[in-house]
Amino acid sequence: MEGLFLFLLVPMALIGFHLIWMILGEPWVARSPFRIAVVGLLICALGLFFQTQLHHAEGIPEWLGRKYPVFSVNHDFIDVFKKFVDVVVYAAGGGVIASALFTRTQFCFQREQREQVKIRSDVSREISELEWDLRFLEADALINRVGNVQERRDAILRILGRCEDKLERANRILKVMGE
Repeated sequence: MEGLFLFLLVPMALIGFHLIWMILGEPWVARSPFRIAVVGLLICALGLFFQTQLHHAEGIPEWLGRKYPVFSVNHDFIDVFKKFVDVVVYAAGGGVIASALFTRTQFCFQREQREQVKIRSDVSREISELEWDLRFLEADALINRVGNVQERRDAILRILGRCEDKLERANRILKVMGE
C-alpha cells in the first residue's frame, strides 16, 4: 500500500502545491487579501481531501490486503502521512491566511496614512487662506464696505481654531504612524 500511496498521493500533493504556488503568484490574487485567504482555505481543503483519502485507505478490509498485496495497509506509514498533512498542509494554509490578514492590515495602514497626509495638506492650505483673510480683514471691509468687522473676525478665528485642532490631530496620528 505504501507504493500505491507514494504513487498516487505524493504526486497529487506536489501538483496541488504547485498549482497553489502559481495561483498565489498571479497579480490579481496578490492584490487582494480576500483572494489570498481563499487560497489558504483551498490549501486546508486540500489537506481535508488527503485525510479523507487516508481514512478510506484505513477502511480497506484485511482480507482484501491479503488477497491483493497492493491494497495492504501499513498503519505506521498512514500515521506518518497523517502527521505530514497535519503539520505541513494545515500550517501552510494557516500561514497563507495569516499572510492575507497581515496584507490587509498593511493596506489599511497605508490608506489611513494617505488620508491623514491629505487632511494635513488640505487643512494647512485652509489655515493659510484664513490667516490671509484675517490679515487683510479691515482693508477688505473698507473696500467692500462690509459692516461689523469684529463678527467676521470672530467667525474666522473660530474656523481657524477648528482647523488647527484638525491639523494637530492629523500630525499626532502621523507621528504615531512613524511619519
